[in-house]
Amino acid sequence: MVHNNANSNKRLKLIDGVVLALSIFTGITLFLIGTSKYGIGLTGDTMNYIALSTNLLDGQGFVGLGGTPFILWPPGYSLIILFVKVFTGLDYYTVLSLLNILSLSSTFIFSYLIFRQKVELLFLRYYGLGLLLIAPGFYLVWVFAFSETVFIPVMLLFLFLCEKWRDDLSTKRVVSLSLLIVVLFFVKYIGIVLFPLIIYLIYWGDKKSRFFKSVVASIITLLPVLLWVLRNYYSAGSPFGERGDSIYNIFEVKMISTETFLYWVFPVLMLVPLSVLFAARYLKIIDISFTHVFYKIDIPLILIILFLSGTFISTSISAFDRLNNRLLFPAFIPLLLVFLIFLEILRENLSNGHNRRFLVVAALILMVIPVGVYLRTDVRSFTTRIKKGAGGISTDEYQAKLPKLNREIIKKLMSENNTYSNNPELLFYATFVQSKKSPRKFFYNSDEIEVSRENLSKYFNRGRNYLVWMGGNENELSYTPEELEKYFRVSLISSDSSYQIYEIFEQNGQN
Repeated sequence: MVHNNANSNKRLKLIDGVVLALSIFTGITLFLIGTSKYGIGLTGDTMNYIALSTNLLDGQGFVGLGGTPFILWPPGYSLIILFVKVFTGLDYYTVLSLLNILSLSSTFIFSYLIFRQKVELLFLRYYGLGLLLIAPGFYLVWVFAFSETVFIPVMLLFLFLCEKWRDDLSTKRVVSLSLLIVVLFFVKYIGIVLFPLIIYLIYWGDKKSRFFKSVVASIITLLPVLLWVLRNYYSAGSPFGERGDSIYNIFEVKMISTETFLYWVFPVLMLVPLSVLFAARYLKIIDISFTHVFYKIDIPLILIILFLSGTFISTSISAFDRLNNRLLFPAFIPLLLVFLIFLEILRENLSNGHNRRFLVVAALILMVIPVGVYLRTDVRSFTTRIKKGAGGISTDEYQAKLPKLNREIIKKLMSENNTYSNNPELLFYATFVQSKKSPRKFFYNSDEIEVSRENLSKYFNRGRNYLVWMGGNENELSYTPEELEKYFRVSLISSDSSYQIYEIFEQNGQN
């Protein structure tokens, strides 16, 4: 009997390994297909990450494009890029693709470990893994070089260890969890909002050592964060970089987030089993303790609440990208876990009732709906990526308008410290020339003024400055060359259909 159980466990582990390996292989294949035209998707953020890695490699310190202090983003992702580049000797874009393949694999592994940890029914575990594999939102993140691709697997490791250690949280384990929060913060600032989960686990456990463990966790987590914030203040007078005020209030941010939850499908469908569970408990069809239910979902639920609350509050205060799949996706897998747990609880408590067949059919319909929607969206999304590119700079649209500067001009601009551009990220991608951003009227995605006309005359450095202008003047945040002529001497020195380069001097003509 023992021998049979051992063989059965071996078979299950083998099946688990095969399913996980196939999922990872399929995910990597889809990633390679989605990035087949121009390579991995690149954005302005990506180019800033690469710029920091480049400047660190050149010994210039923690500075971004054009030598400006690197503050808007934490340095963790750039440091990882730099480490992989130095270790492998590969170019930056190959490094980014390699990182995404590694992080994609890690995400599948940690996701399945968490599913196995919390969900007993094998079918539901495989269903959860399959849903992640075909989720359009997953590839909407992973075909790009986003810091989320590193943040998410580290967060999943943190979630897994929280569950594993919850009933035996030694001081050494508190230290490990605290260090993971520090890593999360230095990959994405939002990572710090998960710190209260450690305090929750501490107060769940041994009463005698609560205070000591809380102090240890606070010092290890908050001291590096405080030092980095003070460094930012010293460098640029701002803790997390200067952004404009958000154009959305907290209510509007929450409403915008529903677009993403609808796009994910299952968070909305999750309301059905949740409602059934409450109704069955209220009608005394089942006798289940909500304390038991909460114990099964408390850690992922608290993580979800902390992350979403932090995201909603930060995006309602400061101007970021409009709240979208990328910014919210760290909550996707914990939400999926809660969805699977609810389905399993319903099965355990309603499978023997008179309406068992009806409930089974209803549950299957709930599970099939996101699969159908996801596959339909995937076909359209991957067709677009194959034809036009992965996204951002890696698309037909951006590739067609890259500035085509000759070598002499590029060499000249690289030798100057006073180069500006209305699109420093695109210029850096096309030429590897680092430039500061030209003066902008408004902050990105905000109606707050960034550089007023009264302060415009003080923006450029004394002497000769270069402005590389790309694109037209319509819908432009930056002051156009024509507008700058009112405050400076502006001379066109080179131009093409894709760019114009200007020399800019003070009005008095002092060099």
